[in-house]
Amino acid sequence: MKKYLILHGYNGSSEGHWQHFLYNDLKSLNKKVYFPQFPNNNNPNLEKWINYLHKFRNKINENTVIIAHSMGVILWLHYINKYNNIKVKKIILVAPPSNEFLLNNENTVSFANFNLNGNLLKNISKDNLLIASTNDEYCIETAKEVFVKPLEINYLELPPKAGHINIKSGYGKWNDILNITLI
Repeated sequence: MKKYLILHGYNGSSEGHWQHFLYNDLKSLNKKVYFPQFPNNNNPNLEKWINYLHKFRNKINENTVIIAHSMGVILWLHYINKYNNIKVKKIILVAPPSNEFLLNNENTVSFANFNLNGNLLKNISKDNLLIASTNDEYCIETAKEVFVKPLEINYLELPPKAGHINIKSGYGKWNDILNITLI
């Protein structure tokens, strides 16, 4: 049976954020869905977040779909570099911040210097997708430029107004992500 693990980013994904809607939509469809709330999400620590995510290791297997947003993407990249013997059904990475952003923000610096290993990602899942826009303030270089080639990942570019794909840029209820997640 397919399971879903949603990974929020910096400052969490509160009510009104597309991840919050996705969680509720999946639950209403009677899907097994997990949405861990990482500690100190406004002042995150990578090791604490990895350890918290690792508490869900028994939920992470070949039937799991990972849906990560923003620093949740970076968390997932760090996690699979540490625990690289896992397999999942599908990985959806949405609006990852650049290393430059992480290094220049005192609250996110512990997440910087992540490894972009396309072979590792493909060994964990054959079905991988990156969704981003070209005007994300947390990835000025654009996710397409920074992540697509090194990760060798399928890419869906949203219209420029999508920004960081969060509440601020109008991504509350987002039906497309539900459809992408369920495929």
